[in-house]
Amino acid sequence: MKITILGILIIFIALCSGFSQEILHSNSDFPILKGPYLGQKPPGIIPVLFAQDIIFGNRNRCFSKNGDHFLFVHAVLKGDKEEYTDYHMQIKNGEWTFPVVLDLNLDVPVKYPFFHPNGDKLIFGSYINEEKDINGDMDICVADYQNGEFSNTKILDSTVNTSAPERHPTVSKDGTLFFYSIREGGAGGADIYY
Repeated sequence: MKITILGILIIFIALCSGFSQEILHSNSDFPILKGPYLGQKPPGIIPVLFAQDIIFGNRNRCFSKNGDHFLFVHAVLKGDKEEYTDYHMQIKNGEWTFPVVLDLNLDVPVKYPFFHPNGDKLIFGSYINEEKDINGDMDICVADYQNGEFSNTKILDSTVNTSAPERHPTVSKDGTLFFYSIREGGAGGADIYY
């Protein structure tokens, strides 16, 4: 009898937990978020979990230069494979919007997004077609960013992208692109290029 009640209690708690996570992900019940960092406390000296009650199961986050646009990649394990969905949020009328799917017209996930320091481009890694090994080749892409909108998405040419993986793009203040690649002729392993 005790085991049956305990089993029912465990199932009830699990269902309630799943239900509460769904509530947080519906637009009508999404909390009103105002201010920088999705309305979270500004960062301090000691790292803390970021927006844990708002977004979860995500990785590869970034804010735009002026902090009014936030991108994140939501990863879900389906069987033995991860599936990715890219989302973005913006400040509109003083409040952060509900996360919506980011569409850069590539039909592949955005990985390692990075806003250019001048604020007018998004640089990111992506698998450029489904036939490529999702754990292998990745190329660096760029999209224009103006007035909170993305356009003109393109894959950088062969001066940057090779048949080897190129990942983790960042751009210095002077506009220099840094990335890592596992290409022939390097020092070995994942080398940093610019």
